Amino acid sequence: QVLGEMQGNGVLRTHRYIFGTEPAPLVVCLRDFRDVIVSHWRVHNPERAGRAGARMTPQEIHTNVEMCQGVFWALRRWTEERLDDMLVLRYEDTIRRTHYEFNRVLAALGYGVDDAALERALAKYGIAENRRRSSAGECPERMLLAHHVQEGEVGTWRRFVDREGEILLETLLWEPGGDWYLLE
Repeated sequence: QVLGEMQGNGVLRTHRYIFGTEPAPLVVCLRDFRDVIVSHWRVHNPERAGRAGARMTPQEIHTNVEMCQGVFWALRRWTEERLDDMLVLRYEDTIRRTHYEFNRVLAALGYGVDDAALERALAKYGIAENRRRSSAGECPERMLLAHHVQEGEVGTWRRFVDREGEILLETLLWEPGGDWYLLE
């Protein structure tokens, strides 16, 4: 959203692997998959996830990991095929060091760094504004999905997974891709 605001519609945003594309600058933003799994569960089980003290059961962990396998494999394929010519970001870093990370993205894509334009784009599409839009059910043109940003926090998974569930998550996630899925 921020890049689209700054550079127009020449920036493709997707959650899908694009097969057969010509080499172009590629930026992949990875999030700790424990947060991805819990976020998926929360979106699809809002009543249960919204209860005070709600925790995912082992079955829910298995089910949500299975449902997210396509994302894991797409990211693995991207990184295997394009690792030498792409910029890999951690979602957690974009939250903690927003300006620094976006300047890295702009440089990797060959765009000039324009601090004023970055400030305007972040004011319009930064995490706080997207959180507000998402909670209101708004889905502006440059946002991939309504309700996509629940909290925009790092490590939210810990509130919904106990120690047994954490071990299960790490065991299930280790299998498809190794420790780079666990990005804290």
